[in-house]
Amino acid sequence: MDESKFSRQIDLKNIRQIDLKNIKINDDFWNHYIQLVKNEVIPYQYKALYDEIPDAPKSGCIENFKKAAKAVKAVKNGESQPTFPVDKWEYTDENADERAFKGWVFQDSDLYKWIKAVGYSLINNYNDNLQATADKCIDLICSAQLENGYLDTLYIINDRSKIFTNLKDRHELYYFGHMTQAGISYYNATGEKKLLDAVCRFADLICDTFGENAKKGYPGHKIAESALVDLYNTTGKEKYLQTAKYFIDERGKKPYFYDIERGFERNGNSEDYHYNQVHKPPVMQDEAVGHAVRGVYLYTGMAQISRECKSDELYSACGKIWDNIENKKTVHYRRNRCECRRRIIFV
Repeated sequence: MDESKFSRQIDLKNIRQIDLKNIKINDDFWNHYIQLVKNEVIPYQYKALYDEIPDAPKSGCIENFKKAAKAVKAVKNGESQPTFPVDKWEYTDENADERAFKGWVFQDSDLYKWIKAVGYSLINNYNDNLQATADKCIDLICSAQLENGYLDTLYIINDRSKIFTNLKDRHELYYFGHMTQAGISYYNATGEKKLLDAVCRFADLICDTFGENAKKGYPGHKIAESALVDLYNTTGKEKYLQTAKYFIDERGKKPYFYDIERGFERNGNSEDYHYNQVHKPPVMQDEAVGHAVRGVYLYTGMAQISRECKSDELYSACGKIWDNIENKKTVHYRRNRCECRRRIIFV
Protein backbone atom coordinates (compact mmCIF):
# COMPACT_ATOMS: atom_id res chain seq x y z
CA MET A 1 0.00 0.00 0.00
CA ASP A 2 1.12 3.56 -0.71
CA GLU A 3 0.99 4.88 2.88
CA SER A 4 1.66 8.44 1.77
CA LYS A 5 -1.49 8.24 -0.37
CA PHE A 6 -3.45 6.98 2.64
CA SER A 7 -2.11 9.81 4.80
CA ARG A 8 -3.29 12.37 2.27
CA GLN A 9 -6.73 10.81 2.20
CA ILE A 10 -7.29 10.50 5.93
CA ASP A 11 -4.85 11.41 8.69
CA LEU A 12 -6.15 9.59 11.75
CA LYS A 13 -3.78 11.31 14.14
CA ASN A 14 -5.19 14.76 13.38
CA ILE A 15 -8.88 13.87 13.34
CA ARG A 16 -11.01 15.41 16.08
CA GLN A 17 -14.76 15.09 16.42
CA ILE A 18 -16.68 18.31 15.84
CA ASP A 19 -19.17 19.25 18.57
CA LEU A 20 -22.58 18.77 16.97
CA LYS A 21 -23.77 21.94 18.69
CA ASN A 22 -21.41 23.79 16.38
CA ILE A 23 -22.96 22.31 13.25
CA LYS A 24 -25.96 24.11 11.75
CA ILE A 25 -27.75 22.80 8.67
CA ASN A 26 -29.72 25.22 6.55
CA ASP A 27 -30.64 23.23 3.50
CA ASP A 28 -34.14 22.30 2.33
CA PHE A 29 -33.14 18.78 1.29
CA TRP A 30 -31.44 17.81 4.56
CA ASN A 31 -33.86 19.73 6.80
CA HIS A 32 -36.71 17.70 5.34
CA TYR A 33 -35.08 14.47 6.48
CA ILE A 34 -34.02 15.87 9.86
CA GLN A 35 -37.64 16.77 10.56
CA LEU A 36 -38.84 13.43 9.18
CA VAL A 37 -36.57 11.58 11.60
CA LYS A 38 -37.67 13.73 14.54
CA ASN A 39 -41.41 13.70 13.83
CA GLU A 40 -41.94 10.27 12.29
CA VAL A 41 -39.04 7.85 12.59
CA ILE A 42 -38.14 8.33 16.27
CA PRO A 43 -41.78 8.11 17.48
CA TYR A 44 -42.37 5.04 15.30
CA GLN A 45 -39.26 3.34 16.68
CA TYR A 46 -40.45 4.09 20.22
CA LYS A 47 -43.72 2.29 19.50
CA ALA A 48 -41.78 -0.65 18.06
CA LEU A 49 -39.69 -0.90 21.25
CA TYR A 50 -42.92 -1.06 23.24
CA ASP A 51 -44.42 -3.62 20.82
CA GLU A 52 -47.20 -1.23 19.80
CA ILE A 53 -46.95 -1.66 16.01
CA PRO A 54 -50.00 -3.61 14.75
CA ASP A 55 -49.19 -6.96 13.12
CA ALA A 56 -45.42 -6.50 13.65
CA PRO A 57 -43.40 -9.21 15.44
CA LYS A 58 -42.88 -8.38 19.10
CA SER A 59 -39.31 -7.53 20.04
CA GLY A 60 -39.70 -7.86 23.80
CA CYS A 61 -37.10 -5.11 24.26
CA ILE A 62 -38.89 -2.95 26.84
CA GLU A 63 -40.50 -5.97 28.46
CA ASN A 64 -37.06 -7.46 29.05
CA PHE A 65 -35.92 -4.31 30.85
CA LYS A 66 -39.04 -4.44 33.00
CA LYS A 67 -38.39 -8.11 33.84
CA ALA A 68 -34.76 -7.32 34.64
CA ALA A 69 -35.83 -4.47 36.93
CA LYS A 70 -38.07 -6.88 38.84
CA ALA A 71 -35.21 -9.38 39.09
CA VAL A 72 -32.82 -6.69 40.39
CA LYS A 73 -35.35 -5.64 43.01
CA ALA A 74 -35.83 -9.27 44.07
CA VAL A 75 -32.06 -9.77 44.37
CA LYS A 76 -31.80 -6.68 46.59
CA ASN A 77 -34.55 -8.12 48.79
CA GLY A 78 -32.72 -11.43 49.05
CA GLU A 79 -35.40 -13.35 47.16
CA SER A 80 -34.47 -16.48 45.20
CA GLN A 81 -34.84 -16.29 41.43
CA PRO A 82 -35.54 -19.00 38.82
CA THR A 83 -32.92 -19.67 36.14
CA PHE A 84 -33.45 -20.15 32.43
CA PRO A 85 -31.17 -20.97 29.43
CA VAL A 86 -28.64 -18.40 28.17
CA ASP A 87 -27.28 -20.42 25.24
CA LYS A 88 -29.53 -19.32 22.37
CA TRP A 89 -29.44 -16.56 19.76
CA GLU A 90 -33.20 -16.04 19.88
CA TYR A 91 -35.71 -16.89 22.59
CA THR A 92 -39.08 -17.47 20.93
CA ASP A 93 -40.69 -20.38 22.75
CA GLU A 94 -44.29 -19.33 23.28
CA ASN A 95 -44.60 -21.86 26.08
CA ALA A 96 -41.59 -20.52 27.99
CA ASP A 97 -42.00 -19.06 31.44
CA GLU A 98 -43.29 -15.50 31.18
CA ARG A 99 -40.57 -14.38 33.59
CA ALA A 100 -37.85 -15.44 31.14
CA PHE A 101 -36.03 -13.30 28.55
CA LYS A 102 -37.74 -13.08 25.16
CA GLY A 103 -36.36 -12.06 21.76
CA TRP A 104 -32.91 -11.83 20.20
CA VAL A 105 -29.75 -11.93 22.28
CA PHE A 106 -28.83 -8.42 21.07
CA GLN A 107 -32.27 -6.90 21.78
CA ASP A 108 -31.21 -4.49 24.57
CA SER A 109 -29.12 -2.46 22.14
CA ASP A 110 -32.22 -1.28 20.27
CA LEU A 111 -33.24 0.89 23.21
CA TYR A 112 -29.74 2.32 23.54
CA LYS A 113 -29.62 3.13 19.83
CA TRP A 114 -32.98 4.87 20.12
CA ILE A 115 -31.75 7.06 22.99
CA LYS A 116 -28.62 7.87 21.03
CA ALA A 117 -30.80 8.99 18.12
CA VAL A 118 -32.91 11.07 20.50
CA GLY A 119 -29.76 12.77 21.76
CA TYR A 120 -28.65 13.62 18.24
CA SER A 121 -32.11 14.99 17.48
CA LEU A 122 -32.37 17.05 20.66
CA ILE A 123 -28.96 18.63 20.33
CA ASN A 124 -30.19 21.15 17.74
CA ASN A 125 -33.96 20.53 17.80
CA TYR A 126 -35.00 20.64 21.46
CA ASN A 127 -38.36 19.09 22.34
CA ASP A 128 -39.71 18.82 25.91
CA ASN A 129 -41.97 15.86 25.17
CA LEU A 130 -39.22 13.87 23.48
CA GLN A 131 -36.83 14.46 26.37
CA ALA A 132 -39.52 13.45 28.88
CA THR A 133 -40.10 10.23 26.94
CA ALA A 134 -36.37 9.47 26.84
CA ASP A 135 -36.05 10.23 30.57
CA LYS A 136 -38.70 7.62 31.28
CA CYS A 137 -36.72 5.05 29.29
CA ILE A 138 -33.52 6.01 31.11
CA ASP A 139 -35.24 5.53 34.47
CA LEU A 140 -36.23 2.03 33.34
CA ILE A 141 -32.69 1.22 32.19
CA CYS A 142 -31.20 2.32 35.50
CA SER A 143 -33.74 0.29 37.47
CA ALA A 144 -32.56 -2.82 35.58
CA GLN A 145 -28.87 -2.32 36.45
CA LEU A 146 -27.23 -4.49 39.10
CA GLU A 147 -25.55 -2.71 42.00
CA ASN A 148 -22.09 -3.57 40.65
CA GLY A 149 -22.91 -1.80 37.37
CA TYR A 150 -23.60 -4.84 35.20
CA LEU A 151 -26.46 -4.59 32.72
CA ASP A 152 -27.57 -7.24 30.26
CA THR A 153 -31.20 -8.22 30.62
CA LEU A 154 -30.64 -11.76 29.27
CA TYR A 155 -28.26 -12.71 32.06
CA ILE A 156 -29.96 -10.67 34.78
CA ILE A 157 -33.30 -12.35 34.01
CA ASN A 158 -32.18 -15.85 33.06
CA ASP A 159 -28.98 -16.74 34.91
CA ARG A 160 -26.60 -14.33 36.63
CA SER A 161 -24.11 -17.14 37.33
CA LYS A 162 -23.21 -17.19 33.61
CA ILE A 163 -22.21 -13.51 33.36
CA PHE A 164 -19.06 -12.99 31.20
CA THR A 165 -18.74 -16.72 30.44
CA ASN A 166 -19.33 -16.53 26.67
CA LEU A 167 -17.71 -13.41 25.28
CA LYS A 168 -17.37 -15.02 21.84
CA ASP A 169 -21.07 -15.47 21.11
CA ARG A 170 -23.01 -13.27 23.52
CA HIS A 171 -23.34 -9.50 23.47
CA GLU A 172 -22.60 -8.19 26.97
CA LEU A 173 -19.74 -5.92 25.89
CA TYR A 174 -21.64 -4.97 22.73
CA TYR A 175 -24.53 -3.81 24.93
CA PHE A 176 -22.09 -1.76 26.97
CA GLY A 177 -20.80 -0.08 23.82
CA HIS A 178 -24.20 1.06 22.62
CA MET A 179 -25.26 2.03 26.14
CA THR A 180 -22.13 4.19 26.31
CA GLN A 181 -22.84 5.92 23.01
CA ALA A 182 -26.41 6.58 24.17
CA GLY A 183 -25.26 8.01 27.50
CA ILE A 184 -22.73 10.32 25.84
CA SER A 185 -25.15 11.46 23.13
CA TYR A 186 -27.87 12.22 25.65
CA TYR A 187 -25.51 14.00 28.03
CA ASN A 188 -24.10 16.16 25.23
CA ALA A 189 -27.62 17.12 24.15
CA THR A 190 -29.28 17.71 27.51
CA GLY A 191 -26.60 17.92 30.19
CA GLU A 192 -28.42 15.12 32.04
CA LYS A 193 -25.97 12.61 33.55
CA LYS A 194 -28.19 9.82 34.88
CA LEU A 195 -27.55 7.46 31.99
CA LEU A 196 -23.91 8.54 31.69
CA ASP A 197 -23.38 7.77 35.39
CA ALA A 198 -24.91 4.32 34.85
CA VAL A 199 -22.54 3.83 31.91
CA CYS A 200 -19.56 4.73 34.08
CA ARG A 201 -20.60 2.16 36.70
CA PHE A 202 -20.71 -0.51 33.98
CA ALA A 203 -17.39 0.70 32.56
CA ASP A 204 -15.77 0.57 36.00
CA LEU A 205 -16.91 -3.04 36.36
CA ILE A 206 -15.45 -3.92 32.96
CA CYS A 207 -12.14 -2.22 33.80
CA ASP A 208 -11.97 -4.11 37.11
CA THR A 209 -12.91 -7.43 35.48
CA PHE A 210 -10.65 -7.51 32.42
CA GLY A 211 -6.94 -6.83 32.03
CA GLU A 212 -3.43 -8.20 32.22
CA ASN A 213 -3.76 -8.89 35.95
CA ALA A 214 -7.42 -9.89 35.87
CA LYS A 215 -9.70 -11.94 33.60
CA LYS A 216 -8.38 -12.40 30.07
CA GLY A 217 -10.69 -11.74 27.17
CA TYR A 218 -12.05 -9.33 24.58
CA PRO A 219 -15.41 -8.65 22.91
CA GLY A 220 -16.99 -11.10 20.48
CA HIS A 221 -19.10 -8.39 18.85
CA LYS A 222 -16.93 -5.30 18.88
CA ILE A 223 -17.86 -1.71 19.77
CA ALA A 224 -16.78 -1.60 23.43
CA GLU A 225 -13.28 -0.59 22.30
CA SER A 226 -14.51 2.50 20.49
CA ALA A 227 -17.05 3.30 23.22
CA LEU A 228 -14.40 3.18 25.94
CA VAL A 229 -12.30 5.70 24.01
CA ASP A 230 -15.36 7.94 23.67
CA LEU A 231 -15.98 7.61 27.41
CA TYR A 232 -12.35 8.47 28.11
CA ASN A 233 -12.70 11.62 26.01
CA THR A 234 -15.92 12.51 27.83
CA THR A 235 -14.77 11.85 31.41
CA GLY A 236 -10.97 12.09 31.22
CA LYS A 237 -10.62 8.77 33.09
CA GLU A 238 -7.44 7.12 31.82
CA LYS A 239 -8.50 3.60 32.80
CA TYR A 240 -11.18 3.62 30.10
CA LEU A 241 -8.58 4.25 27.41
CA GLN A 242 -6.26 1.62 28.86
CA THR A 243 -8.99 -1.03 28.89
CA ALA A 244 -9.88 -0.20 25.28
CA LYS A 245 -6.21 -0.60 24.38
CA TYR A 246 -6.07 -3.89 26.31
CA PHE A 247 -8.97 -5.30 24.27
CA ILE A 248 -7.09 -4.45 21.07
CA ASP A 249 -3.69 -5.66 22.28
CA GLU A 250 -5.05 -8.96 23.64
CA ARG A 251 -7.01 -9.81 20.51
CA GLY A 252 -5.53 -12.49 18.26
CA LYS A 253 -2.90 -13.74 20.70
CA LYS A 254 -2.36 -17.50 20.89
CA PRO A 255 -3.62 -19.64 22.44
CA TYR A 256 -6.87 -18.06 21.31
CA PHE A 257 -8.97 -16.83 24.22
CA TYR A 258 -12.13 -18.15 22.55
CA ASP A 259 -10.59 -21.65 22.55
CA ILE A 260 -9.85 -21.37 26.26
CA GLU A 261 -13.25 -19.87 27.06
CA ARG A 262 -15.20 -22.75 25.52
CA GLY A 263 -12.74 -25.54 26.28
CA PHE A 264 -12.01 -26.11 22.60
CA GLU A 265 -9.20 -28.56 21.79
CA ARG A 266 -7.67 -27.44 18.51
CA ASN A 267 -5.87 -30.69 17.61
CA GLY A 268 -5.14 -29.55 14.08
CA ASN A 269 -8.58 -28.01 13.59
CA SER A 270 -8.35 -25.19 11.06
CA GLU A 271 -10.83 -22.82 12.72
CA ASP A 272 -8.95 -19.56 13.02
CA TYR A 273 -11.62 -16.98 13.79
CA HIS A 274 -11.45 -14.90 10.62
CA TYR A 275 -15.19 -14.31 11.08
CA ASN A 276 -14.47 -12.68 14.46
CA GLN A 277 -11.31 -10.82 13.31
CA VAL A 278 -9.28 -12.79 15.88
CA HIS A 279 -7.14 -14.74 13.41
CA LYS A 280 -4.13 -12.54 14.22
CA PRO A 281 -3.36 -9.44 16.32
CA PRO A 282 -4.91 -6.22 14.98
CA VAL A 283 -1.48 -4.61 14.42
CA MET A 284 -0.71 -7.46 11.99
CA GLN A 285 -4.00 -7.32 10.08
CA ASP A 286 -3.99 -5.90 6.58
CA GLU A 287 -7.25 -7.22 5.12
CA ALA A 288 -10.91 -6.76 6.02
CA VAL A 289 -12.30 -10.21 6.77
CA GLY A 290 -15.30 -11.83 8.44
CA HIS A 291 -18.43 -10.16 9.82
CA ALA A 292 -18.38 -6.71 8.24
CA VAL A 293 -20.23 -4.84 10.99
CA ARG A 294 -18.03 -6.30 13.72
CA GLY A 295 -14.99 -5.63 11.57
CA VAL A 296 -15.69 -1.94 11.05
CA TYR A 297 -16.44 -1.50 14.76
CA LEU A 298 -13.03 -3.04 15.45
CA TYR A 299 -11.25 -0.91 12.86
CA THR A 300 -12.88 2.23 14.28
CA GLY A 301 -11.61 1.36 17.74
CA MET A 302 -8.16 0.68 16.33
CA ALA A 303 -8.12 4.07 14.63
CA GLN A 304 -9.20 5.88 17.79
CA ILE A 305 -6.62 4.10 19.94
CA SER A 306 -3.95 4.75 17.30
CA ARG A 307 -4.72 8.44 17.64
CA GLU A 308 -4.97 8.61 21.43
CA CYS A 309 -1.96 6.36 22.15
CA LYS A 310 0.12 7.58 19.20
CA SER A 311 0.67 4.03 17.95
CA ASP A 312 2.40 4.01 14.56
CA GLU A 313 1.93 0.22 14.24
CA LEU A 314 -1.81 0.42 14.76
CA TYR A 315 -2.01 3.47 12.50
CA SER A 316 -0.25 1.56 9.72
CA ALA A 317 -2.60 -1.41 10.12
CA CYS A 318 -5.62 0.90 9.86
CA GLY A 319 -4.24 2.33 6.64
CA LYS A 320 -3.74 -1.11 5.10
CA ILE A 321 -7.22 -2.27 6.07
CA TRP A 322 -8.76 0.95 4.75
CA ASP A 323 -6.95 0.47 1.45
CA ASN A 324 -8.18 -3.14 1.27
CA ILE A 325 -11.80 -2.14 1.90
CA GLU A 326 -11.75 0.83 -0.48
CA ASN A 327 -9.88 -0.73 -3.39
CA LYS A 328 -10.74 -4.43 -3.16
CA LYS A 329 -13.59 -5.41 -0.85
CA THR A 330 -15.94 -2.57 -1.77
CA VAL A 331 -15.52 -3.35 -5.46
CA HIS A 332 -16.06 -7.05 -4.80
CA TYR A 333 -19.14 -6.31 -2.69
CA ARG A 334 -20.73 -4.44 -5.57
CA ARG A 335 -20.42 -7.56 -7.67
CA ASN A 336 -21.20 -10.24 -5.09
CA ARG A 337 -23.26 -9.39 -2.07
CA CYS A 338 -22.78 -12.19 0.45
CA GLU A 339 -25.40 -12.50 3.20
CA CYS A 340 -25.45 -15.05 6.00
CA ARG A 341 -28.45 -14.89 8.34
CA ARG A 342 -28.78 -11.11 7.90
CA ARG A 343 -25.03 -10.61 8.42
CA ILE A 344 -22.86 -9.10 5.70
CA ILE A 345 -19.49 -10.83 5.39
CA PHE A 346 -16.19 -9.54 4.00
CA VAL A 347 -15.17 -12.08 1.32
